[in-house]
Amino acid sequence: MRRPTASRTSTAVAVVAAVVAVLAVMGPPGLSFSQNTAIHGGSPSEVFMLREDEGCAPDGVSADGMNFMPLQVELEEPSHLVAYFSFGWHSLDTHEQGQVNPELDGTPGGDGFEWRFTGNGTAGTISGTVMSSFPNIDAGTHTVDIYAAVNLASGGPRGRLFAGLSDCVLTVMVLPAAE
Repeated sequence: MRRPTASRTSTAVAVVAAVVAVLAVMGPPGLSFSQNTAIHGGSPSEVFMLREDEGCAPDGVSADGMNFMPLQVELEEPSHLVAYFSFGWHSLDTHEQGQVNPELDGTPGGDGFEWRFTGNGTAGTISGTVMSSFPNIDAGTHTVDIYAAVNLASGGPRGRLFAGLSDCVLTVMVLPAAE
């Protein structure tokens, strides 16, 4: 039996190193090289939904911002909440950004991440769905609602910032926290 030469050995080592590097970057399901925190709960025990087909923010949304669509959620045990909000922005100009954030008891979800949508300059609707999670929520009555505001996009002209929201659906899933 012949021994592999140095160049063949180097090639084999390089190929294995390349495969490991690709796996580390792409992260196939079940393989992780990061220190992300995973929270595991059971199947949804309850699902709450609130729908507003017409204007869900009837007076429109301005730079002042507003909370709307309050949905009361009763938790019988500590749980994780996942909130989805589907909507349509109307009359959002190219110099405007519409911001929407699900909130729980006045606190934004998603570690304070702000979902922003820039206007497209047409009279059409910009549709979207955003999601926020709220881990390890104590038992009791809680309110999930939506905060929305219209902000100036970078480089846009100053003026009245205003847009409408309609076809809104707020869905909250309750997942019991694993013990």
